[in-house]
Amino acid sequence: MTEPAPDSPRLARAGRLGLVLLSVAAVAAALWVIGGPLSGRAEARDGARLDDLRRLVDFVRCVAAADGGALPEALAPDDRCLSEPPLSDPQSGVPYAYARTSARGFSLCAAFERPDLVTPESWAGQILDPATGCINATLEAP
Repeated sequence: MTEPAPDSPRLARAGRLGLVLLSVAAVAAALWVIGGPLSGRAEARDGARLDDLRRLVDFVRCVAAADGGALPEALAPDDRCLSEPPLSDPQSGVPYAYARTSARGFSLCAAFERPDLVTPESWAGQILDPATGCINATLEAP
């Protein structure tokens, strides 16, 4: 029968340490690739901001229709359309930006935390520009 080599406990410790380091590296790499829980929370908050902007587009269109086709000068609650529109970012409290861009056009903007993950999309004639965080929309023709 052969005796174990005197370095076996040291090799076993080194092997366990190597496995631990490999596991830590794998978890770190996974978090780097997928972003981790903080990134997921930021994406969820950005999703809520995008939903708010969509609701505000509908709100502005409703107010304009109620006012005979004229875009509002500024965003303000209006019981004819939505009594409590989402006028500001729920996370930061900063008001969403609204601007009339033409007689029938307007933009609504939010500060997204992860604009690199917000995809440009178009729905019902509006286009979201992730670089600016703005939706550019127009009123439908009368």
